Amino acid sequence: MKYLILMVSLFTCGTIHANNYYFSSSTGDDSRSSIEAQNPATPWKTIAKLNSFAGNLNAGDNILFQCGDIFYGSITIGKSGTAANPIKFGAFGSGAKPVITGFTEITSWTNTGGNIWESSTAVSTLTTCNIASFGGSNYSQGRTPNDGYWNINSTNGSSTINGANLNASETNWSGAQVVLRKYRWIMDKYSITSASGSTINFNSSGDAIQSGYGFFIINDPRTLDIPNEWSYQSSTKKISIYKTSIPINVKIPTIET
Repeated sequence: MKYLILMVSLFTCGTIHANNYYFSSSTGDDSRSSIEAQNPATPWKTIAKLNSFAGNLNAGDNILFQCGDIFYGSITIGKSGTAANPIKFGAFGSGAKPVITGFTEITSWTNTGGNIWESSTAVSTLTTCNIASFGGSNYSQGRTPNDGYWNINSTNGSSTINGANLNASETNWSGAQVVLRKYRWIMDKYSITSASGSTINFNSSGDAIQSGYGFFIINDPRTLDIPNEWSYQSSTKKISIYKTSIPINVKIPTIET
C-alpha cells in the first residue's frame, strides 16, 4: 500500500493498527457512513466530505485516494497525529497517482473578434487569477508592450504616472492593471482606476515611484496579440485568450489554496 507523508512522498508501508478511510471521485458516495468508508469498495467521494470528517481522525489513521481519480478542492485538516504515529495521506488501487487540484476546466467560449475568445460565463468566484494552464502547460498573461517597458515620464510618487506611450483617447486602460518597476529590485502591480490623456491613476502603491523607471499593462483583452496570451477580468470573472481557433483543455485555479 502506498502512503503520502505530509502530502510530499509516496512509500510502501506495512500494516498499521488504525483506520483506513477511502475516497474515490468515480465510485464514491458521501452519504455513506464512516464504517462503510473504511472499505475500499464503499468509499466516500469528495474532499469536502474529508474536511467535514477531519475532526474525527485519530493518530495513525490513513486517508487513501483512488488511483486514477481526480479530486477537486483544498484539504483542511484540523487534527494532528503524533511523531510516532502520524495521520497519513496516500493512494489505493492501481494506475496513475490520484490528483488533488484546484483547477477547473473551461469548456464554453465566445469569439469576440480579432482572435480573442472569452469564456461564455464567469469561470470563478475569485477576484484574481495568476495562472492558466493550456494543455497542461502554463502560459503568461498578455501584456503591453510585449517586451520591455514603457517609460515613466513623470509621477506624483504614489498613485499616478505619465507616459508618452499612453493616450486615453485611443486606449483608456481603466480596469486593467499596471505593473510598475519602481526600483531595480521592486516590481508591483496595481489596478488602474482612471485615465486621462497620457496619465493613468491607480490604487496607491505605498512605495515611492520614480520617474525614468518603467511599466507595462496587463489583465485586459486589448493586451492580447500573441497565441495563448490571456487576461482575467475581476469584475466579470471571465477569462479571455488569444487563439486562432477555439481554445481547448484550458484550466484555471478556482480556489485560493
